[in-house]
Amino acid sequence: MEKQGGESLGLTQTLTGRLRNFPLAPSPDNSLWAVYESISNSLHAIRDRSSGGRDRIDVRVNRDSTGDVEGFIIADTGVGLTSENFDSFRKIDSTYKAVRGGKGVGRLTWLKTFGLARVSSTFNDGDSFQIRSFDFIEDDSMPIKHHTLTRSTGPSGTIVELYDMKSAYKRECPKRSETIVRSIVRHFLKDVISKEGPDIFVDDGGIHDLKKVFESSIVRRHASTFAAKIGDREHSFSITHLVTSKAFADHEAKENVVYLLAHGRVVGRRPVGGLIGLKKLQGGKTYVGMVEGDFLDHTVSQERTMLAADSTLVDIIVREAAEDATQFLREDTQPVRDRQLTMVKQIKREYPRFMGTLSDEQGFVENKLQLSVRDQESVFRAVSLDWYRSKRKIDRSIRTGLSNPKNEQEFKAALAEANKSIAIESKAILADYVTERKVVIEFLTKLVARVRASPDDDYETEAKVHDLILPRKANSSNIKLETHNLWIIDERLPYYYYFNSDLPLKDQIIDSKDMRRPDITLSDVASSFQQRGSNEPFIVVEFKRPGRDNYNSKDDPVKQCLEYVAEMRDGKKLASADGSWNSSVQENTLFYCYIIADITPTLRKLVELHDMKRTPDGRGYFRYHDGLRAWCEVIPFDKLIENNRVRHNAFFEKLGIT
Repeated sequence: MEKQGGESLGLTQTLTGRLRNFPLAPSPDNSLWAVYESISNSLHAIRDRSSGGRDRIDVRVNRDSTGDVEGFIIADTGVGLTSENFDSFRKIDSTYKAVRGGKGVGRLTWLKTFGLARVSSTFNDGDSFQIRSFDFIEDDSMPIKHHTLTRSTGPSGTIVELYDMKSAYKRECPKRSETIVRSIVRHFLKDVISKEGPDIFVDDGGIHDLKKVFESSIVRRHASTFAAKIGDREHSFSITHLVTSKAFADHEAKENVVYLLAHGRVVGRRPVGGLIGLKKLQGGKTYVGMVEGDFLDHTVSQERTMLAADSTLVDIIVREAAEDATQFLREDTQPVRDRQLTMVKQIKREYPRFMGTLSDEQGFVENKLQLSVRDQESVFRAVSLDWYRSKRKIDRSIRTGLSNPKNEQEFKAALAEANKSIAIESKAILADYVTERKVVIEFLTKLVARVRASPDDDYETEAKVHDLILPRKANSSNIKLETHNLWIIDERLPYYYYFNSDLPLKDQIIDSKDMRRPDITLSDVASSFQQRGSNEPFIVVEFKRPGRDNYNSKDDPVKQCLEYVAEMRDGKKLASADGSWNSSVQENTLFYCYIIADITPTLRKLVELHDMKRTPDGRGYFRYHDGLRAWCEVIPFDKLIENNRVRHNAFFEKLGIT
């Protein structure tokens, strides 16, 4: 080392300062870190010794009079603290074991969490066995005290005794023996599940064989590999999938978990319940994944307590691991997939616009839905987003192929794709349209049944049906043409531009003072083959409460409609509500009157008095009034509903709408 004026120019550090800056905050897991480091040293020592027998590591838990943990004794059958190992022990941040992940700081955890570490190690110096004994304490001038070296008959091995656990860690240290055993198992999973290597025992009021304890909890296992692209490079990783009893569920993550291993030791954990769609497995089981790879070996922190890699990079690894785990857990995730499939089918039924997107329902669930997608709204968002992206992709491809084709073949392909896309979109729009109609028909069916069963409060119950077809007080200036359901009565009615609902005749007829209010009137049909204002039929619609049976001569719906026609016809001009249109009623102008009412005995008596004829199906009545040039038809609610069902069934069947 270079000197100047007899003074060394090298940097120095103190043990006390190094321990103060050692990042090991008190926690249940960190309170056992010194034990983990001792076991790790034991594993290295055993691998360094050629042995014909079965090696083992024994961990004894020492408790105080209250039952709290106060220390540990760790014994192994390894090579012992040879001269080379002891030289390394005496160097902080030694690189002696760097090739297998050793950071040269493990023994510092002894003094970070305990007041005293006592070591007794038997080793072979080449000629004979010797026992090296000493105390390791926090002392900058002489941390190794009472060092002795005596001859022994062997065999080799090391005993580390950890005394006087510091209060901050003692408070956090697990109390239950089972928790300590499981914590050690989780930390050394790779060694515990391996049939090779030493047996590990924990003595705490009873002997626990860690290999047997964990082996008995394993339901199934599988080894696999996966790749993750990190930056510009693709890295390979191995993963061991385990399904175990819930006794080995991670106490911190509290859900299915992936452990990240560096040089065989757990240095990180990530909950993956959200990624695989299952926080816990059914039947009291839990999932554990063990991920290993050179990338993790090279990015573990010096203290081996965490990964030094950016968390976003670790996220990439965990996502790929979770994807692999999903395949392993197919039988466990199947109930989730089944529920997703049910929701997808329901969305397809209710929103046929997505028929193309969901043509392969099972494929969509498997390839497009994360297992974490659990509720109907989230599934709908996923379906909508996939529909939008697919449509944009197709539209861009078509525009490029049609506007700037590279050759004739590309143009033809783009044209074919355009035709296919238009056909799919048209079918989707039709499906949406027809489905909305189906909902209205079903609602009308239930509404009619409910009104028939309700008390005989004529106006309010009649009004409910009225509002479903066309809301009261609505007219062509305050409601959009597409928002009413006039098609229920007649498919031609939605094409009328001007309509009024429950408005006085004085507001519909110029210079009229008639306060009577027809339920619905329509005039001036909208057609590309007709000009508005031409002599098209006028429409009058009257609703009567489903099931009503108290009609009389003063409350005669046929007479009521004909009187409306007479008032409109009497040389009058009809006008729209906003005054933007008016039309004279010509002598040859036709009127159609629709009376929507159940044919009950009192109504049948009235319609027969009007000499109305039965319709061919025998369910309704009709008559043409010569003097008023008006067709009148009485349509029962059941017939109205059935006619709509028959009219739409072909669409329902073709589109697969049930």
